[in-house]
Amino acid sequence: MVPLVLQVILSELAVRGAREEGILRLSGNKQKIDALYNEIEHNFYRKPEKIDPLIKEAGVHDLGSLLKRWLRDLSQPLLTNDLVHLFFRTNVLPPQDQCKALTVLCQLLPHENRNTLRALLHFFRRVVEQQHLNRMSQQNVATIIAPSFFPPTCVHPPDKDDMGAQTQMAAQCCQLTNVLLGMADSLWFVPQRLIEQGKIVIAM
Repeated sequence: MVPLVLQVILSELAVRGAREEGILRLSGNKQKIDALYNEIEHNFYRKPEKIDPLIKEAGVHDLGSLLKRWLRDLSQPLLTNDLVHLFFRTNVLPPQDQCKALTVLCQLLPHENRNTLRALLHFFRRVVEQQHLNRMSQQNVATIIAPSFFPPTCVHPPDKDDMGAQTQMAAQCCQLTNVLLGMADSLWFVPQRLIEQGKIVIAM
């Protein structure tokens, strides 16, 4: 349920990049990233034997940039066009209610999106756990990843020219991404009350 190309990138980054200083924050070489991106686009599923060595030989910052580009280039946000605004609106809820709402929203995601989000959060948590080496705190990672989870083209103030509102909304997206990272292990458990409610509905 997780795109194979993403599995390969995350696996390689987990092995070689999680401890690298500035991983996700430092950009790779644009020419190398473009070349690798194009090779993956054209040959990943047709000639996988050609792509695997390229990924293994790529620098970790190139792979980190490739990961962010992959997220940016999705046809719709990972949190989906239908749900991304509901995810964002949880930022006004008290912490306990916010956690419950985010858990429910994650269950509403399509299977592919939910499993992909889970794989990404698991990797980002691994990066944060190595922050004594890579200097990437949870807040650092959240700040970098927030625009990929909440693309400005989808989540923006009514007046796109209002720079103050844009800045405030960007800060809220970062904070919400921070919450998602903090809940990385608990987002996937269906609340018992929902299970009981489901049983009642089925019985009826």
